[in-house]
Amino acid sequence: MVAALTLATLVLYVAGRDTRLPAELELLTLDARLRLRGPEAPSGAVVLVLADDRTLAALGGGTVSRAHLAQAVAALDALGARAIALNLLLEGAAEGVAPGAAEALRAVADRLEGIAPHEAAVMRSVLGEDGKTRALAEAITAARAPVVLPFGVVTSTSALGAPGAGTDVPGLPAHAFRVVLRASGSGAGTEADAVQAPSPALLAAADAVGHARLILDVDGALRHHDPVVSVGGRDYPSLALQAARVALGISPDDLAVSLGAWVRLGDRVVPLDRAGRIAVDPYGPAGSLPSVSLIDVLEGTVPPGVIRDRLVLVGGSASGFGARFPSPFAANLTAAEHVGTMIDNILSGRVLRRGDAAVPADVAAILLGAGLTGAAALALPYGTAALVAVALAGLWAGVTVWALTALGLWLNIVFPVGGIVAVFVPCALWRRIREQRRRRQMERQRDNLSRYVSPAMVESLANRDAPFAGDRMIDAAVLFVDMRESTRICDGLDPREAMDLLRAFLSVVERCVFDHDGVLDRFQGDGAMASFGPPEPTPDYALNALRAARCLAESVAAWSATREADGHPPIRIGVGVHCGRVLMGELGGERQFAFTLSGETVAIASRLEGMTKTEGCVILVSEDLLAAARPVASAEEPVLAAFHPLGQRTVRGRSAPLDVWAWPG
Repeated sequence: MVAALTLATLVLYVAGRDTRLPAELELLTLDARLRLRGPEAPSGAVVLVLADDRTLAALGGGTVSRAHLAQAVAALDALGARAIALNLLLEGAAEGVAPGAAEALRAVADRLEGIAPHEAAVMRSVLGEDGKTRALAEAITAARAPVVLPFGVVTSTSALGAPGAGTDVPGLPAHAFRVVLRASGSGAGTEADAVQAPSPALLAAADAVGHARLILDVDGALRHHDPVVSVGGRDYPSLALQAARVALGISPDDLAVSLGAWVRLGDRVVPLDRAGRIAVDPYGPAGSLPSVSLIDVLEGTVPPGVIRDRLVLVGGSASGFGARFPSPFAANLTAAEHVGTMIDNILSGRVLRRGDAAVPADVAAILLGAGLTGAAALALPYGTAALVAVALAGLWAGVTVWALTALGLWLNIVFPVGGIVAVFVPCALWRRIREQRRRRQMERQRDNLSRYVSPAMVESLANRDAPFAGDRMIDAAVLFVDMRESTRICDGLDPREAMDLLRAFLSVVERCVFDHDGVLDRFQGDGAMASFGPPEPTPDYALNALRAARCLAESVAAWSATREADGHPPIRIGVGVHCGRVLMGELGGERQFAFTLSGETVAIASRLEGMTKTEGCVILVSEDLLAAARPVASAEEPVLAAFHPLGQRTVRGRSAPLDVWAWPG
């Protein structure tokens, strides 16, 4: 059972760990682990230049023009930036017009240049040939630092007719991956229906171009980065990958991807998960990366040391300027902060690793956790087994936090902990059901055995690991009871009626003996022998024998009165009780035994029962019995006060006289 449940958990892990519900739960646990780890300092290799509220207010508009970007590129280059990446939407959304349409627009603009200069300027702006675009292209060309530009991707076929959208963009294929491998079982990456690329002038001036697509997890948060987008049969790297590549001085020929496995930048390998994504290692809340305001760059108030030899990502953070997304540390992370963190991860080698790197540890945790939990649930007390399950789950949770903090390894927590629960609950329930079934079976067996063996003896034997070990002498009280004149009473009754009468009498005997912790040694026709003390004597064994004798006398008297009222003959009994040392042992062959008591005490008790006829009483007991009962009886115990002393009597088989007491007096 444990093996089957463990194997089922393992199969679910392999086949379903990326499905929606397990993925959502895993992402929640990842956020909790990251918060337990706490914020971390970035490497400092990336600086954000942000178009914030102060920038937009100073520029007097709701966006940043290409002229301002040209000025910023020149200023950042002068400050010694290692590389510059623009993550801003450029002014004029309709860029990258299809080649045929571009030629037609250019011809019309040339004709309108003298007669309608404003309309001609609008057309050249659409073509990306206006003065602001040329200024930005010239600034990019003149910069010593490499400059990376973004391009948009369209993944909905409904957008194919949008201005500037297409797949045939001259110059763009030069920025695609040169080496693309496809790992076994991996997909082809994100397929884009079209791209919105920079104008030909900007595309020609840029050192690298990368897609600016952001991917959201199932809960709408930014935790992953999409390194590859496929357009028109070619695979393009992201803006973050291109920015990291140029900052490291790596040739485009040394940028390679194995879809679903890794991205290689020279000798640096960035792991991908099975979906072909990079797991971002967030540094903390918004503002964790060093940043400066774009207006400070434009006004020349940024100290040179802030920018020098760092990769600069120009983005937006102003209110209403671009979308914001939740992340493990922030509820409103900007795209610039996310892309900047991804670039810093790549440059510092701090991306989270999962997939092939984590699978062996995940599988080992499932096998060990589920296996040990199942073994504990089947063998240990329930409370202890539950503590084992909780301890194993807590241990694995601690291991995952340590692995994330020390190794950057994202281990799965949902399936190992889920496997512990999935194994513990069924195993504990199955064990409980099995124990209840076994208990009911044992109770049936005891009930059946109790019909032939005294319940006290059944209980004593059931609680032993071995039978009684040989004969032994113990202190016990022995009681004999006999129905007087049973032959005369049964005369005239048919056998069935006679048997019913005996059963009724013996049921009274059974009740009185068992109610007072006695053992019925045997029924003897119309009588019985009982003992009090065996198999393990108690201090009140003699008092229990006296109480059982009184119970017999009173119960039979009440039963007899009922019979007489119905016209039946009365029932009379005689009871003899004595106590002392007896030999307790087993009689029988090799496979079947009978429990028995023997010795002078048994013989005297039998003689006392016979003497009740000559003494004219119902119960006859010895002084030895009363002496053993008095120390444990309370002062109000009526069973002792009702007995009357008869003095010494000679008992057959005993050399010395015996002091006896009778009831009633």
